[in-house]
Amino acid sequence: MSDLSPRLALPLLAPAQAQKHVTHNEALQRLDALVQLTLEAVGATTPPPAPVDGTLYAIGTGATGDWAGQDGQLAYRSPEGVWIFLPPQAGWRAWDLDTGQLRVFDGSGWPAAAGAPTTQNLDGLGVNTTSDPLNRLSVAAAGTLFSHDGSDHRTAINKAAAADTGTVLFQTGFSGRAEMGLAGSDDWSIKVSPDGSSWTEALRFAATTGLAGGAAVQSGQTDAAAGRLMTTGAFGLGGLLPLAGNISVTDNSISTGFYRYQTASGSSGAPAAIINAHLLHTRRSTGGGETQIIVVETGNQPFTSGTLMARVRIAGAWSDWRRMFDNTSAVGPVSQSAGLPTGGLMERGTTASGTFRRLADGTQVCSHAVTTSGTADLTWNYPATFASGSTPVLSVQPVSADARIGVLVSASATQAVVAVRDLANARQAASCHLTAVGRWF
Repeated sequence: MSDLSPRLALPLLAPAQAQKHVTHNEALQRLDALVQLTLEAVGATTPPPAPVDGTLYAIGTGATGDWAGQDGQLAYRSPEGVWIFLPPQAGWRAWDLDTGQLRVFDGSGWPAAAGAPTTQNLDGLGVNTTSDPLNRLSVAAAGTLFSHDGSDHRTAINKAAAADTGTVLFQTGFSGRAEMGLAGSDDWSIKVSPDGSSWTEALRFAATTGLAGGAAVQSGQTDAAAGRLMTTGAFGLGGLLPLAGNISVTDNSISTGFYRYQTASGSSGAPAAIINAHLLHTRRSTGGGETQIIVVETGNQPFTSGTLMARVRIAGAWSDWRRMFDNTSAVGPVSQSAGLPTGGLMERGTTASGTFRRLADGTQVCSHAVTTSGTADLTWNYPATFASGSTPVLSVQPVSADARIGVLVSASATQAVVAVRDLANARQAASCHLTAVGRWF
């Protein structure tokens, strides 16, 4: 039987051995050196100038001094101040204090322990799942947290070139449903899919301008598709007015909004005399009432610049255009159609035959100051004719204070014959006021 233990070569006590404590202490000393093996350095060839008791070194090739001839041995500094050399065995593990690594003796040297944890240049990492060549980092969890380390936190996705893709993909059952990021360009976009194969670019922001586009944004000024984002100028808001075509077409053919009306560009549906105008179109509900307000920019009488018109559509039919009067249109040429005013509220004028006033309701008043003759009746041609076949109500009022009477001899729609007589019925030359009240239509 050997007097050394087979693994650590510890000296064994022999029967009837003298001074057994020496052998026992030598064994304890070896245990103190080899249990929880810790190396000051690996591959050292020169003993330290001031060695510390209890330190251990792995000697390299070409050792000198007290270590000469002990290449590959472990050098242990004993409490007695001498070096004890111990042969390592394959599989022994030691912590290298110099490099902070766990090392394993492979029979000839002390390489870093195989499988020692490292976080650099990993081929893949799977957390609660398995990574693969495409998904080198795979995580299976109810949530993944990226938090700050003191203040800010940024997550970067870097691609090689503008034509490449750097995006975040959202899936259902590992089938794509949404994707956002830089997809084939440097424009930022959001894409959606119902099945993972057909995709729609819902929103895109141009890298050079920051302006938005995509299926979720209006395709034009009058795009009324539900759910789309309005752009500047949509339906005349915040930009130039879109052109209106036939504004008298059926329900829902014109979206609500502001438009420009130009007969030269194909617009129709307004009164014929309007050339250029601005139009507001509103709708109460689908199939419900609609309204239109038009402001004339240029037109022919009576629709001059600034004329305001309105109409309503009920039960599929538009009402007539109705003019809205203001301080500039209240007085002007009156006109009518089927008894409804189409011109000013009141018209006034003066001719050599007197003055006249016409009201939009059809009333006309003519007046004149004349001097009658003492020898013949006076014929008064009205400054404005009355309705054909209509005879106005005449008043002849002498100005003088003496007893004289104004007499109507005859009257028609265009003129009246008058005279002034005294109480003896003698014709008089006198100043008087003539008034005729009737209708112009």
